[in-house]
Amino acid sequence: MTYNWLCNTQHFDGVHENSLIVTLDKESSSELKKTWPAVRQLNWVVPGLKDAFNYGDGYYQLFYLFRANLARALLHMNKTFWMIQQDTYWDDNLLRMNFSNTHDDIVFDRASENGPLIAGGYYLAKPTTSAREYFKRLSNDISWWYAPDNAYMTSLCEISGIAKCGGLPFSLITNWQWLDSQGEVPPKFIQFDGETKLGGKLEKMRRLGFLFLNEDRRTCNQSAVEAAPKVLHSKISKWNQVASYSHSQFKLYQSIVDSFYSNPVSSWLLNRFVLPYAHYCMLSL
Repeated sequence: MTYNWLCNTQHFDGVHENSLIVTLDKESSSELKKTWPAVRQLNWVVPGLKDAFNYGDGYYQLFYLFRANLARALLHMNKTFWMIQQDTYWDDNLLRMNFSNTHDDIVFDRASENGPLIAGGYYLAKPTTSAREYFKRLSNDISWWYAPDNAYMTSLCEISGIAKCGGLPFSLITNWQWLDSQGEVPPKFIQFDGETKLGGKLEKMRRLGFLFLNEDRRTCNQSAVEAAPKVLHSKISKWNQVASYSHSQFKLYQSIVDSFYSNPVSSWLLNRFVLPYAHYCMLSL
């Protein structure tokens, strides 16, 4: 997946030069150095994250905690940074997007057009005191509380008052819901989340036209990179083509959340009770 993103973004000015790829085991670090030697990486060995894991697993929760602590470390070093996910197609250069005028401490991607639910794959964090306190609270809480970080981050933004949270337009960075979209203006970035089947993402990206690797799964297929914008600008729904059972589940969850946010009373309940207990609610449905 990381190689696919690197192939996608290799011709965007400054992206590879300003990226830091985090590897979690020595084998991945060694292979990345061989294939993309010029790309900077941080090898932080976490034994529990060496093998593949799935949404809702205990190891996935460990990954949430790791990512929160990584954000804390970068902010402690006084760094402004984008946290991104490599399961994303870039149609434009994110580094050219100007968000410097915002007064928000953290600017998050959104899970839908409706409501403030954070998607959590992408966010811009600034080294303010409030941002540091926000991620300190997030890290401390999810170290013992079983909750998806995007739901808990939303709850913190909505009720804690620790930091000023902003939202990126859903039309700029979107997610699996793009599969069911026939909008006039295509998004600039699509994160292919919402897939709970291990190994399913790359196969679906291939079927959609967003796999940029040759058969060796290492070298770049430049013709595929060049053809991808045509797929993005197609106004034909891809839902029936590749949507899985997990996508249908998340579609249901998202519609429930959006309906809760349409009412002040249910919004209050959502932010204080449903989101912090989101995993338990999801597993119970």
